[in-house]
Amino acid sequence: MNSNNNGMDFLRAMHNIGKLNLSDELNIMAKSEMLIISTILKSGDKELRVCDIAKRLNVSTPAVSRTLSRLEQKGCIKRTIDKTDRRNTHIKITQEGKNAFHSDMKIMGDFMDNSLKYLDKDEISQLIFLVKKLQNGIESEILKINKNNNEKDTMHNG
Repeated sequence: MNSNNNGMDFLRAMHNIGKLNLSDELNIMAKSEMLIISTILKSGDKELRVCDIAKRLNVSTPAVSRTLSRLEQKGCIKRTIDKTDRRNTHIKITQEGKNAFHSDMKIMGDFMDNSLKYLDKDEISQLIFLVKKLQNGIESEILKINKNNNEKDTMHNG
């Protein structure tokens, strides 16, 4: 493998993994639904607004609203209008939503455990280590880009 193509080869491999529609194959809720339920669960008993969820997940409010509609149809969440400010909708997870989330997480965990059986123990440890190291590298590069962009903005605006 040519070192100049490592980044693209890695992106292609990750893209191919991402193309696997595991939610359909495993008959579990979609990733976006899982992320929203996870966000709600992390808030504890505090009811979240749509904009709170969007901000925490760094996605648009309309995208969250669409996913919440699907979750509501499945009986996983309940929406209530804020009595003091009707513009705000509060989201609360239902017991059915909690059960579905925990069941789907177990299915996904079992699937990944079975998939990792194709690697030996040392390869699994190395893979986890390398992915975490790559994540740190990506985050460092993003910080550099943001710093450079901020410096450019300051020069143009200052």
